[in-house]
Amino acid sequence: MVLAMTFSSFPHALMILFAALELSDARLYEVAEALGTQRAAQVHDYQRCLAPEYGLVSVRMVVFTMAVSEFGDPEDHRWSTPEAPAVDIYKQVIGQQNF
Repeated sequence: MVLAMTFSSFPHALMILFAALELSDARLYEVAEALGTQRAAQVHDYQRCLAPEYGLVSVRMVVFTMAVSEFGDPEDHRWSTPEAPAVDIYKQVIGQQNF
């Protein structure tokens, strides 16, 4: 279930992060390059500092909403069982210890 949620939410998270990094100030990268910082260090240090401003907060909210809606929206899927597969798996693993 975790793997399926990771695959389903990854494209959304990636699009939001790309948009956030496109809006970041490119002058910081130019200064780091002029000071002789290696490319890997630029990406690691500056993107890690710039992404949380907008991108990571938005990504966390979107991924959380997608995960919660999987548990709260079973009637829209019209499964043969009365519950969505995510809810049924959760009840089996957590409630009945049926791994």
